[in-house]
Amino acid sequence: MPVETSVVIPNYNNEPYIATCLEAVLANPGKNEVIVVDDASTDNSPNIIRKFPVRLIRNENNSGPTKARNIGVREATGEHLLFLDGDAAIDKDYIPTLSDFLETHPLTGVVSGRVVESSTGERMWYNFGYDAAPLRDGVATILHDQVLKHWDNLRLRRFLSTIATPFTLNLVDDRQRKVDWVVEMGFMTRRALFEQLGALDEGFVMFYEGPDYCRRVRNAGFEVWYTPDSSIYHLGEHSHSSETRQKFFDDSRIRYYEKYPTNPL
Repeated sequence: MPVETSVVIPNYNNEPYIATCLEAVLANPGKNEVIVVDDASTDNSPNIIRKFPVRLIRNENNSGPTKARNIGVREATGEHLLFLDGDAAIDKDYIPTLSDFLETHPLTGVVSGRVVESSTGERMWYNFGYDAAPLRDGVATILHDQVLKHWDNLRLRRFLSTIATPFTLNLVDDRQRKVDWVVEMGFMTRRALFEQLGALDEGFVMFYEGPDYCRRVRNAGFEVWYTPDSSIYHLGEHSHSSETRQKFFDDSRIRYYEKYPTNPL
């Protein structure tokens, strides 16, 4: 029978998490294939991956997760593509939940489940959101870094959630909704649409490749959806230093603003 979903996982030094990631994926039902693209890891993660019934592709040089995802897709055969980070795990019904959503919502081009920070059990900040814009992003950052850490009063947080809605979706209630973008950590898209749009933009080495792809999906006349019906769990970050990750984030943010000139909000 044909493969329904191809799960594409970029891996770079994910030794602490990759086994948990693959166990969770393989526990999902359906005709699925799993393709792991190892991005020149220097740890033992490739040997761990070889113990699982998945396809392993090894890059000679580290090129970043965006390019690794595109490499994986070139080998994929599934009608649907699920991009999953190597430091994440998914519920046992994550793949069929997202696949069924695409099948029953023909205008949907991308869908993601609820992303949970394993360390806190809370929905991850920047799980989904509005199109990036300088003023909007600045306000969201201030809310996250300066305000929320100090506001424990539930009534004040509800008030803040209301007045912050034009700037960020991070504080909205957890229900199914159409959004501008979902994070690339665990979203599903249609393979035909992915090929039509020309894959992920490898100019975004790390970060913003998801928002960029979602924006192109919407420009092509399709929708982007978030559904909390099934969850993905962010297990941890370790493959790059915080300084390196921040540099990639800042560079990608600037590139996104340059690619999509827009009003500040």
